[in-house]
Amino acid sequence: MVAYFTSSIIIDDIVMPDGRTALGMLGGGGPQSAFGMRLWTQQPIGLCGGIGPDFPPAAQAWLAALEIDTTGVRVDPVAPTPRAWQVMEWDGRRTQVWRTPNAATSHHLALRPDLVPAPYWQARGFHGGVHPEHPNLALLQALRGAGICVCLEPFRAAAQPLSDAAVRELVTHCDLFSPNLSEAASLVGPGDPDVLAMRLLDAGAPRVALRMGQEGRSCGAPPAMNGSGSQRCK
Repeated sequence: MVAYFTSSIIIDDIVMPDGRTALGMLGGGGPQSAFGMRLWTQQPIGLCGGIGPDFPPAAQAWLAALEIDTTGVRVDPVAPTPRAWQVMEWDGRRTQVWRTPNAATSHHLALRPDLVPAPYWQARGFHGGVHPEHPNLALLQALRGAGICVCLEPFRAAAQPLSDAAVRELVTHCDLFSPNLSEAASLVGPGDPDVLAMRLLDAGAPRVALRMGQEGRSCGAPPAMNGSGSQRCK
C-alpha cells in the first residue's frame, strides 16, 4: 500500500539559457512530486499517469531506482508519451511547447477515479496538478471522500479571470493549495505574496503554500478550523 501518490508524466526536452540541452528527461508534475516525496519520506510512493511505447528506458530506470510504485502507470501501445520542449530563461521563466498531438497528451494526462488503482485509495496523501478553468472535481471529491489529504498545484495561470464562485470552487476542493505568484495573481488579482496568500485563504483555501523558490512560504487557518482531512497533511 502506498502512503502518498501523485500523477501526470511528461518527457521533457530542456533548453538551457546558454543553449545547452538535456533531452529525454523524466518530467511532469508526477515524477517531480514523487522525487520530492522520496526526499521527505521512505514510505511507499505511487505514481499515476499514461505513457506510450516510446517511454525512454532511462526514465523507467529512474523510477525503479527510487522505488516508485508504478501500479498506476498505464501503458498505451499506440499513443506516444506526452513530450514537450522546456525553454528556460536566465530570469527563471520557462516556456513549454508540446511536441505530442493534443489528443495523445490529453489521453495520457487524464485521471479519473476509476484509473486510480485500488491500493492507492488507502493512501494518506495525493499531490496533483489542476487546470484553473477546468478542475477535475470528480477526482478531487472522490479523493477527499476517501479521507485522502489533497494538495493541488495549478498547471498554469488562469487564461482569463474567474468568477469569485469559480475561484472558491477551485481552492476548497483540496487541503493545501499551492500556486506560484503569477498563478495566484491570475486568480485573485495582483499583490505582494502576503496579500495573495490572504486573498486565497479568504476565498476558502484551508491552507496556502506559495511556490517562490527560496522565498517560498506557507500559511493557513489554525488546525482547529480545518477538517480532519487536512490534519493528515502533517
